[in-house]
Amino acid sequence: MDYSNFKSFPFPEIKDIIYVIGVLTETEFHEFYVGRSSRNIGRFGDYISSKFSASTDFKVGQAIQYLRLRGFKVEIKYRDTLDSISEEKELIMAINPILNNIKGYNYSDTATNEKAESDKIVSIMDEWIKSKIT
Repeated sequence: MDYSNFKSFPFPEIKDIIYVIGVLTETEFHEFYVGRSSRNIGRFGDYISSKFSASTDFKVGQAIQYLRLRGFKVEIKYRDTLDSISEEKELIMAINPILNNIKGYNYSDTATNEKAESDKIVSIMDEWIKSKIT
Protein backbone atom coordinates (compact mmCIF):
# COMPACT_ATOMS: atom_id res chain seq x y z
CA MET A 1 0.00 0.00 0.00
CA ASP A 2 1.26 3.45 -0.91
CA TYR A 3 0.73 5.95 1.95
CA SER A 4 2.68 8.80 0.36
CA ASN A 5 -0.43 10.97 0.03
CA PHE A 6 -1.45 10.45 3.70
CA LYS A 7 -0.62 12.79 6.59
CA SER A 8 0.43 11.33 9.89
CA PHE A 9 1.00 12.27 13.51
CA PRO A 10 1.95 10.28 16.58
CA PHE A 11 -0.94 8.56 18.36
CA PRO A 12 -1.71 10.49 21.57
CA GLU A 13 -0.03 9.19 24.70
CA ILE A 14 -2.26 11.06 27.14
CA LYS A 15 -5.74 12.50 26.79
CA ASP A 16 -5.12 16.08 27.95
CA ILE A 17 -3.84 18.72 25.55
CA ILE A 18 -3.57 22.46 25.23
CA TYR A 19 -3.73 24.01 21.80
CA VAL A 20 -3.48 27.25 19.91
CA ILE A 21 -5.37 27.98 16.68
CA GLY A 22 -4.02 30.62 14.35
CA VAL A 23 -3.24 31.77 10.86
CA LEU A 24 0.09 30.84 9.37
CA THR A 25 1.57 33.42 7.02
CA GLU A 26 4.92 33.20 5.26
CA THR A 27 6.70 34.71 8.24
CA GLU A 28 4.56 34.26 11.32
CA PHE A 29 1.90 32.33 13.23
CA HIS A 30 -0.92 34.66 14.34
CA GLU A 31 -2.89 33.18 17.23
CA PHE A 32 -6.61 33.81 17.62
CA TYR A 33 -7.76 31.09 20.05
CA VAL A 34 -6.31 29.02 22.90
CA GLY A 35 -8.04 25.95 24.28
CA ARG A 36 -7.65 22.75 26.22
CA SER A 37 -9.25 19.35 25.98
CA SER A 38 -9.41 16.07 27.81
CA ARG A 39 -10.42 14.44 24.49
CA ASN A 40 -7.09 15.16 22.86
CA ILE A 41 -7.42 15.90 19.14
CA GLY A 42 -11.04 14.72 19.18
CA ARG A 43 -11.86 18.27 20.25
CA PHE A 44 -10.95 19.66 16.85
CA GLY A 45 -13.91 17.97 15.17
CA ASP A 46 -16.24 20.15 17.25
CA TYR A 47 -14.92 23.19 15.40
CA ILE A 48 -15.50 21.51 12.07
CA SER A 49 -19.13 20.82 13.08
CA SER A 50 -19.48 24.38 14.40
CA LYS A 51 -22.83 23.62 16.05
CA PHE A 52 -24.79 26.67 17.14
CA SER A 53 -25.91 24.84 20.29
CA ALA A 54 -22.32 25.05 21.60
CA SER A 55 -21.24 28.68 21.62
CA THR A 56 -17.47 28.08 21.75
CA ASP A 57 -17.59 25.45 18.99
CA PHE A 58 -19.68 27.81 16.86
CA LYS A 59 -17.52 30.86 17.55
CA VAL A 60 -14.22 29.13 16.77
CA GLY A 61 -15.67 27.08 13.91
CA GLN A 62 -17.17 30.13 12.22
CA ALA A 63 -13.88 32.01 12.55
CA ILE A 64 -11.97 29.11 10.99
CA GLN A 65 -14.45 28.79 8.13
CA TYR A 66 -14.36 32.51 7.43
CA LEU A 67 -10.58 32.73 7.50
CA ARG A 68 -10.28 29.76 5.15
CA LEU A 69 -12.82 31.36 2.78
CA ARG A 70 -10.62 34.46 2.79
CA GLY A 71 -7.72 32.27 1.69
CA PHE A 72 -5.82 32.08 4.98
CA LYS A 73 -4.03 28.95 6.14
CA VAL A 74 -5.46 28.03 9.56
CA GLU A 75 -3.40 25.69 11.71
CA ILE A 76 -3.59 24.13 15.16
CA LYS A 77 -0.56 23.73 17.36
CA TYR A 78 -1.07 21.37 20.28
CA ARG A 79 0.81 19.42 22.89
CA ASP A 80 0.19 16.98 25.66
CA THR A 81 -0.08 18.38 29.16
CA LEU A 82 -0.54 17.17 32.69
CA ASP A 83 -2.00 20.51 33.84
CA SER A 84 -4.26 21.78 31.08
CA ILE A 85 -6.17 24.30 33.19
CA SER A 86 -3.21 26.34 34.41
CA GLU A 87 -1.26 25.98 31.17
CA GLU A 88 -4.26 27.19 29.16
CA LYS A 89 -4.58 30.22 31.46
CA GLU A 90 -0.88 30.98 31.09
CA LEU A 91 -1.11 30.83 27.29
CA ILE A 92 -4.18 33.05 27.22
CA MET A 93 -2.43 35.62 29.42
CA ALA A 94 0.73 35.51 27.28
CA ILE A 95 -1.01 35.63 23.89
CA ASN A 96 -4.33 37.42 24.59
CA PRO A 97 -6.08 35.72 21.65
CA ILE A 98 -9.09 37.59 20.28
CA LEU A 99 -11.65 34.78 20.45
CA ASN A 100 -10.92 33.94 24.07
CA ASN A 101 -12.10 37.46 24.89
CA ILE A 102 -15.50 37.08 23.20
CA LYS A 103 -18.30 36.22 25.60
CA GLY A 104 -20.43 33.26 24.57
CA TYR A 105 -24.15 33.49 23.93
CA ASN A 106 -27.10 31.48 25.18
CA TYR A 107 -28.35 29.62 22.11
CA SER A 108 -31.64 28.74 23.81
CA ASP A 109 -32.47 32.42 24.28
CA THR A 110 -35.04 33.23 21.57
CA ALA A 111 -33.37 36.60 21.02
CA THR A 112 -30.13 34.88 19.98
CA ASN A 113 -29.85 34.66 16.22
CA GLU A 114 -27.43 32.30 14.47
CA LYS A 115 -26.90 34.62 11.50
CA ALA A 116 -26.29 37.61 13.77
CA GLU A 117 -23.77 35.63 15.83
CA SER A 118 -21.99 34.48 12.67
CA ASP A 119 -21.91 38.05 11.34
CA LYS A 120 -20.47 39.20 14.68
CA ILE A 121 -17.62 36.69 14.39
CA VAL A 122 -16.94 37.76 10.79
CA SER A 123 -16.75 41.39 11.87
CA ILE A 124 -14.42 40.57 14.76
CA MET A 125 -12.17 38.50 12.51
CA ASP A 126 -12.07 41.26 9.87
CA GLU A 127 -10.81 43.70 12.53
CA TRP A 128 -8.33 41.11 13.76
CA ILE A 129 -7.00 40.59 10.22
CA LYS A 130 -6.52 44.35 9.78
CA SER A 131 -4.67 44.68 13.09
CA LYS A 132 -2.56 41.51 13.00
CA ILE A 133 -2.00 40.33 9.45
CA THR A 134 -2.23 43.21 7.00
